[in-house]
Amino acid sequence: MLVETAKCLNPYMNGIRGLIVERRRNSFLILTPTGALKVVPKGHCWFYVYRGNCVRLERDPSP
Repeated sequence: MLVETAKCLNPYMNGIRGLIVERRRNSFLILTPTGALKVVPKGHCWFYVYRGNCVRLERDPSP
Protein backbone atom coordinates (compact mmCIF):
# COMPACT_ATOMS: atom_id res chain seq x y z
CA MET A 1 0.00 0.00 0.00
CA LEU A 2 1.26 3.47 -0.88
CA VAL A 3 1.64 5.86 2.06
CA GLU A 4 3.06 9.30 2.81
CA THR A 5 4.06 10.49 6.28
CA ALA A 6 2.60 13.66 7.80
CA LYS A 7 2.44 15.43 11.17
CA CYS A 8 5.50 13.56 12.47
CA LEU A 9 7.03 14.26 15.88
CA ASN A 10 10.35 14.61 14.03
CA PRO A 11 9.63 17.16 11.27
CA TYR A 12 12.40 15.71 9.07
CA MET A 13 10.28 12.56 8.66
CA ASN A 14 7.35 14.44 7.09
CA GLY A 15 6.80 13.67 3.41
CA ILE A 16 8.35 10.19 3.26
CA ARG A 17 6.42 8.47 0.49
CA GLY A 18 6.54 4.86 -0.59
CA LEU A 19 5.32 1.31 -0.09
CA ILE A 20 5.12 -0.35 3.30
CA VAL A 21 7.20 -3.48 2.72
CA GLU A 22 7.40 -4.71 6.32
CA ARG A 23 5.50 -4.15 9.53
CA ARG A 24 7.48 -4.61 12.71
CA ARG A 25 6.32 -4.55 16.29
CA ASN A 26 7.41 -0.93 16.79
CA SER A 27 7.96 0.40 13.26
CA PHE A 28 7.17 0.33 9.55
CA LEU A 29 9.75 -0.25 6.80
CA ILE A 30 8.97 1.96 3.78
CA LEU A 31 10.50 1.52 0.31
CA THR A 32 10.73 4.93 -1.39
CA PRO A 33 10.59 5.57 -5.17
CA THR A 34 14.39 6.11 -5.16
CA GLY A 35 14.95 2.63 -3.71
CA ALA A 36 15.84 3.79 -0.20
CA LEU A 37 14.43 1.97 2.82
CA LYS A 38 13.16 4.20 5.63
CA VAL A 39 12.22 3.05 9.13
CA VAL A 40 9.29 4.98 10.62
CA PRO A 41 8.54 4.32 14.31
CA LYS A 42 4.90 3.53 15.08
CA GLY A 43 3.08 6.34 16.82
CA HIS A 44 5.48 9.03 15.57
CA CYS A 45 3.64 9.97 12.36
CA TRP A 46 0.26 10.11 10.72
CA PHE A 47 0.00 8.52 7.27
CA TYR A 48 -1.82 9.52 4.12
CA VAL A 49 -2.87 6.11 2.78
CA TYR A 50 -3.59 5.81 -0.95
CA ARG A 51 -6.09 3.04 -1.78
CA GLY A 52 -7.38 3.07 -5.34
CA ASN A 53 -8.88 6.51 -5.94
CA CYS A 54 -9.27 7.24 -2.20
CA VAL A 55 -6.83 8.95 0.20
CA ARG A 56 -7.26 8.64 3.97
CA LEU A 57 -5.33 10.10 6.89
CA GLU A 58 -4.63 7.28 9.37
CA ARG A 59 -2.57 6.93 12.53
CA ASP A 60 -1.77 3.23 11.99
CA PRO A 61 -2.19 2.09 8.36
CA SER A 62 -3.68 -1.38 8.18
CA PRO A 63 -3.47 -3.70 5.18
